[in-house]
Amino acid sequence: MVALLPLSGWAIWQWSYVDQRSPLPPLALAGVLLALYAVAQYGLSVVGFRGDALLAAGYSLSFAMAVLTGYQMQRVNTTLFDGKSLRVFWLAWVAAGVVSLGMALHQWLDLSYFGLLIAEMPRRGRPFANLAQPNHLATLLLLSVAGVLYLHETRVLSKVSTWLTLTVFCFGLAMTGSRSVLLGMMFALLAYALIRRKSVTRFPAWGMLTLFLIYLLWAALWPLLNKVLLLDNVFQATLSRTAPGIRVIYWMSAWDAFMMKPWLGWGFGQIGLAQQATALNYPATYTFFSSAHNIVLDLLLWTGAPMCLLLIWAGAKHVSRCRSAATSGDARWTAWMGLAFIGGHAMVEFPLSYLYFLIPFGLLWGVLYQPKVAATPIEAGTLTSIAKSRSAVAVGLIGLSLLAKGTLEYLSWEEDAQNLSFELQNYDKTAEPYTPSWTLFDQVRAMHHVARAAPARHMPDQELALFKKNAGRYPSSVALLRYAYAAGLNGQAQEARHTLTLLCSLHVPAICQAARLEWKNAGDQSWPELKAIDFPAPQEYKANEQLILFNHPINH
Repeated sequence: MVALLPLSGWAIWQWSYVDQRSPLPPLALAGVLLALYAVAQYGLSVVGFRGDALLAAGYSLSFAMAVLTGYQMQRVNTTLFDGKSLRVFWLAWVAAGVVSLGMALHQWLDLSYFGLLIAEMPRRGRPFANLAQPNHLATLLLLSVAGVLYLHETRVLSKVSTWLTLTVFCFGLAMTGSRSVLLGMMFALLAYALIRRKSVTRFPAWGMLTLFLIYLLWAALWPLLNKVLLLDNVFQATLSRTAPGIRVIYWMSAWDAFMMKPWLGWGFGQIGLAQQATALNYPATYTFFSSAHNIVLDLLLWTGAPMCLLLIWAGAKHVSRCRSAATSGDARWTAWMGLAFIGGHAMVEFPLSYLYFLIPFGLLWGVLYQPKVAATPIEAGTLTSIAKSRSAVAVGLIGLSLLAKGTLEYLSWEEDAQNLSFELQNYDKTAEPYTPSWTLFDQVRAMHHVARAAPARHMPDQELALFKKNAGRYPSSVALLRYAYAAGLNGQAQEARHTLTLLCSLHVPAICQAARLEWKNAGDQSWPELKAIDFPAPQEYKANEQLILFNHPINH
């Protein structure tokens, strides 16, 4: 994000003073439309929190800026960057892959040389370096593979160096145990086969298939390698974990939720609410999610069918202008490999919810874009020139102001979250709660307020509505149980029981059992009216003990 800010400023300046005959690349325009749509959803109360709409708009605009930046970098590649505009980009990914692979080795071998700098791998976990999860490390290493292909194509690396580096990265991919690698590799195989039909590359025609086979060999040897090194290989290797598992329930539940609101969608940030609407129709998942684990389903749930179809049309139009890049004779075809790797991951998870994948994804789409008409300068002082430059400056200033305020607020809310955790554990002398009169992140304020507030009889309607709204947005066990108390104490017994049923469906049995005991004690000691509300039985939330295993992070 830090690198994108100056680059996007430069790209906007280029766009403001160069007439490209079409205002923006189609995917950049789609990003702008998504940002406006998110704000409109908030205005129409489809999105309940201002912060969710602003975050969605910010992410969408970041994607749009990345597409525009990639396009402008490629457009002036020869004149301004001496034909090497992407070299630094790919070198950075290769360097990140090398460093992350070293961290993963440190975790896998359970070393202690850099304990303060490298996160400790949890028991029964998989190496993840310092990223959010092993699947993210896998996608980072796949982008490193694409970077090696670029460096080979531009003759920075020799054939021997290329294959040695690719073999090492394939070992790292096997180490992650990520199933998304299989899908990403298959997408890349298909893309490379199509590219080789009309173009000759330095990388051999059999290269991608060989790369895939090297990865499969490492994955097959992984259990044996752990056994030889006397390591505790408690997680299953990639090739023994090809079943989709709990994702099937996610996808079916998400599709049912989409059919309930097909026109405007559930809104950005509201997939948890969509899950709750259909969760009890399926076996208990013992987890709640913020993504349908498929980018197409996510878009359908966020925006509804009409906007999703418009986005698909924009994507198809953009792709139609990217075909020539695959046969241009330069190294831009490697951008297709990067897109295939990220796209494969996006089919089964949500990597594009993270800026460190979303921005490169947009940048690569921009690099591949080829407009129908060559750019021509705009005459200074014309209405078009003035409109473009002033609108770009206005949008830029607003965006920077919101980014600055959001950054400062985030730091304050993060500190308040730490204080809140101490309060919930009954620590003495905690800091005063952070309670701004107005905040960009009103969804976080609601979550913290509900966590601190105590359910009571005769609650104001507005307060009760906030408890419900928060439980829909963040269906944690605390939020759901507090709303169940609030509903039960204020004459909404059926709503309370439904919320308790959701709690047991979305959380592991141990949490459900603890909530059952707490509910009983509250009825016996504090609120007798809760005795009339029976805690749901396992069959009511379709308990399925076999799914508990899938809830563990190492299986996602």
